[in-house]
Amino acid sequence: PNPIAEARQLAITAQAEFLFDITEGDLQSKKGIPGLMNMFGRNDEIDTRKISLYLGSAIDFQTKAADKEAADQLKKAIDEGVNIPAVYFNLGYLYLNLGKEDQGLKNIQNAINTPEYALASYLLIGEYWVDRGNLKEAVAQYARALREADVAVIDSKWKNELRDTYEIVIEEL
Repeated sequence: PNPIAEARQLAITAQAEFLFDITEGDLQSKKGIPGLMNMFGRNDEIDTRKISLYLGSAIDFQTKAADKEAADQLKKAIDEGVNIPAVYFNLGYLYLNLGKEDQGLKNIQNAINTPEYALASYLLIGEYWVDRGNLKEAVAQYARALREADVAVIDSKWKNELRDTYEIVIEEL
């Protein structure tokens, strides 16, 4: 299995689910939809029709491997008020693939604390550091990815202890 490909597919699916959860009533009211927030922290005055168009187009472009166009649509959706980790993860992934590393890392950071995207996010950040020749930072990111993989399969009563143990190791790197 490829954790990055799996997270990407999960994110595209989450985007589609979010899109389909927007009802006709939501399109009329323009407010009160979880996952939507404007730059001032409110979810009023958000044009859900535009968001529906942007997310739908982004999904379509992603299925056609049109990364630049998909990234443009996801960025517009975020600018319009979308605030869900799936969109940030996909936009970060796309930006990294397009060579827009700073923008990619910024968006990945907005998704990294979501368990579904943490492993893939750390792997992508690790790749970023390998490409720049900073192996120490790459190893730290890969260790964080390993932590996420281990935490995902261990008995829940050991998760916190395992996380703490990994943090000690990562700090020593």
